[in-house]
Amino acid sequence: MVLSLGAAHQQEGAHELLRKAINIRENKTLSIYQRELGMRHPFTATILNSLSNNYYALRDLENAKRYAEDALKIRLELLREHIDTAKSLFDLAMVHKEKGEFKEAKAYLEQCEAMQIKVLDDNMKDLER
Repeated sequence: MVLSLGAAHQQEGAHELLRKAINIRENKTLSIYQRELGMRHPFTATILNSLSNNYYALRDLENAKRYAEDALKIRLELLREHIDTAKSLFDLAMVHKEKGEFKEAKAYLEQCEAMQIKVLDDNMKDLER
């Protein structure tokens, strides 16, 4: 019982920290990056991807998907075949998997794998992971 209560408090604290991180990224960092660097910049995509990961951790899959798609669009346009673009493909696949959209998840994972094969050096351990 005490262990379960402790885990619940820890989870609640983790969720509160995620909500604070989301608030800062959405209401401060993102607008600064967009104003100073532009709406379509690799660093802006990084903030969008972080927001996607934060929402995913909270199981807010619609917001996770929205931010992952936005990050992916920027990265595909600016970075093309790049490890960060592959990361966005993977993150979007995981959102679709959690939503039970397995066909979409598989398609993104296949794109991710193909891109990783091209952009990773000889370090196949990263791809296997």
